[in-house]
Parts: sequence; structure tokens; C-alpha cells
Amino acid sequence: MDIICKEPKLLFGSSKFYSLNESILKLFLKQDDLAMEELDIWQYLLKWGLAQMENKINVDNVTNWTLENFEQLEEILHDYIPLIRWFHISPKDFWRKIKPFKKLLPDQLYEDIIGQNLDPETPPNTGEVQPIRCPPSNSCLIGEKHFALISSWIDKKPKNFYNFKTKPHSFELLFRASKNNFDIKTFHQLCDNKGPTIMISKSKYNDKLIGGYNPLNLKAYGSGIDTWTECSDSFIFHFPIPDSINSAQIARVKDPQYAVSYRTNAGPSFGSGWDLTIEIGKVMRCNLISSYPGISDFITAGTTLSLDEYEIFKVVKK
Repeated sequence: MDIICKEPKLLFGSSKFYSLNESILKLFLKQDDLAMEELDIWQYLLKWGLAQMENKINVDNVTNWTLENFEQLEEILHDYIPLIRWFHISPKDFWRKIKPFKKLLPDQLYEDIIGQNLDPETPPNTGEVQPIRCPPSNSCLIGEKHFALISSWIDKKPKNFYNFKTKPHSFELLFRASKNNFDIKTFHQLCDNKGPTIMISKSKYNDKLIGGYNPLNLKAYGSGIDTWTECSDSFIFHFPIPDSINSAQIARVKDPQYAVSYRTNAGPSFGSGWDLTIEIGKVMRCNLISSYPGISDFITAGTTLSLDEYEIFKVVKK
């Protein structure tokens, strides 16, 4: 169970998956630490259901399915539908990749998902929203291979990056925004004066991940509610394809004088005013690009992103 939750494609990517016992499949779908995107879990489940049908139909030709096809597949998947954490699938993916299978979902559940996508502050009628799955790394957003790459960036390795076994840093979760209601005061209580940290965030309306590394202690660097300090080793990073470390982009600080900022009424902040800052209201802003010019490859000045989640990890040298 632990091995497959950490590396689920060992099972889900195997041909044996399609003959998996129903009770075992349910057991995996109930796991909070199953390290897969919810959309991928649904797509594997859909293929598993199709494999159980007597009359085989093609998942790619859903427009040609008959009402009988939908009814048979719904009967097979009926007990599994509630195990998918629908509210953690991006609105774009839901509209493009799940809407064609609308007839498989209960009407009220479908309405609740559409309602959440349009108005996230209104609770669904079908019950409490299940939490996002958290893989064994203790991150809900990235895996061990991402941490290994970030560890390589911290040590400024130009090539021969660390892997999850050789990385010389451990990453201890200090703060998860959704668990703490995105509360800025709690962020400071849990993250101030803890030494070097990394921040990882996920946008609400796409799967892109943006984060940053602060090699210094998070604390007031002077007087005032917004203060700055000099640092030459900080960086901001971006994973446009969350599951692919090959897609990663890094922007190292070029103006060290205002590399890192401490904001009493805001979350982690980088740059002079600011290249990247998390503020009250579950938003991340890029006000201007100055200290980290490389971020212009993946974000533009004046951008405001609604966040689905962000996490803070303490970086510890082994």
C-alpha cells in the first residue's frame, strides 16, 4: 500500500490494473496519500470501468455511446464516483475532459461541481468537500523528484542533479494554507524564525506551480510593516507541467539588495516591490519585475493569481 501510494503508476500503469479486484481498487481510492492528480485517478477509473463491460466501447468515441452504454458503465462505477475528489480538478479540465461523461455523475453532484467552479465560496449540497490528497512527501503539490531538483538548485548544481535518495536536504512542512484557512497570522506564527524555507503554490484555475526559496530566517529585517534584506542565493521557480521536472524554470535573484521581503500583513514575498507576494484573500501578485527578471518567462507584471493552495517547508541540511 505504501509503495503504490508513493509510486501509483506501478499499479495504475500496469495491464493488471484492469483486472484489479473491486475491494482493492476502492481501498486505494480512499487513500489520502495516493500521489496522483485527481483527474488522472478519474481517467484510470474510467478505463477500468470500461474493461469490466461485456460490450467493449472506446473511451475516445464518447459521442457515439448509446444511452445503454452510459447506464451500464454508471452501474459499474456507481460506488466509485463518490471516491473521486471532484472539487480538486481544475475548472478547465472538468469542462474539457469530464463534462462529456456527465451522464455518469449524479445530477446534484454535477451541479455542485459547476457551482464550486463558478462560486467557490458557496458550499456544495452533496456534503463536505474532501481534502486534497497529500503524497508521502507531506506535500499536496509536489513529489520527491521535485524536492530533489529544488535541492540541486539550492546547491547550484549545473548538472548531475540529485535524486530523491542523494539529495542532501530534508524538507519539513511548516504551513499548509488550506489547513490553516489561508490565515496570515498563523503563517507567521508557524514560519517565522525557522531558518531557510521554500514556498510552493498552486493556482486555482490551472495546474501551474510557482514557488520560491528564501535561504534566510523569515523575520522583520528592519522597522515598518514591510521590510527587505539583501540575499544572493534566493530564487523563484515554476513548474508549468506539475508532474514534469523537465518543464521546470528557475529565476535567480539579480538585484540582491531587495531579494527577500518580510511583510507583517502578507505571506512569503520576494523582490523590491514585489516580484512575488502572497496576500490576504488567497491571492498571489506580481506587482513589478525587478529583482528577479527571469520570472518574465512565466509571469507578467501586474498579474494576480487566485490560489488553490500554498505550502511552506523548512529546508534542513542533512
